Amino acid sequence: MTERYRPRYDFNDPIFRSKRNWMTYAKEHQELWDVQYNSDVIDYKVLSTVGHLRIPSTYLVTYRLRSISSIAEDLSPVYGDRHELEVTLPTRYPLEPARIFMQTDMWHPNIQSKGRWKGKICGNVDGFGVDYTLRQLILRIGEMLQFRNYLAEFRPPYPEDPEAARWVKEVAEPKEYVDRAKGIYTDYQPLMRPERRDPPTRPGGSDPVPEGPRAPIKIKKRTPPPPTPRRKLKL
Repeated sequence: MTERYRPRYDFNDPIFRSKRNWMTYAKEHQELWDVQYNSDVIDYKVLSTVGHLRIPSTYLVTYRLRSISSIAEDLSPVYGDRHELEVTLPTRYPLEPARIFMQTDMWHPNIQSKGRWKGKICGNVDGFGVDYTLRQLILRIGEMLQFRNYLAEFRPPYPEDPEAARWVKEVAEPKEYVDRAKGIYTDYQPLMRPERRDPPTRPGGSDPVPEGPRAPIKIKKRTPPPPTPRRKLKL
């Protein structure tokens, strides 16, 4: 975990009224912090930020779980236990979906394993950011890596990697390496702990800071200057 304390933002700050996407970024940042704090398998690192508030816009999310990285010559699966995902929130997010690419080798029907678009994830991705929050996106991809969720049949929206999809249908499911219908996965760890933990207390005060309305600012009345004396004209 790279951030020990839950990120705090003052959503009454006028900057959030002028930069609506920044407010969305900030709320997603808090949600993602809650995910990694209450998970034993998900962590993240901030890669880039926006503005003077340094609100994250690009993340490197790490999944510490068992998934299939490639296949051997005999078509048996080669497993890996650390997988990295890069998530970028575009300027028009959530109207424009998040850009998501695996940074480590994967062998999955819905993740491109080679070529120019290696790492591209398909899974009705256009809905991410609009129909799904960043939290839901991260958890859904975790289920994909565990092979709890995959599409290997050649029907809409169609597999991203046809070769991996054929392998699942012709090799993996018959040999029971994975089979979603039978509940055979590569990893059985819960993505989130059953009981939610309270965030640690930040030194010098509680965390998070209440984000209620600001106290009214008292402005002292300005004392008007004394009138300028009129000069008498000598006739």
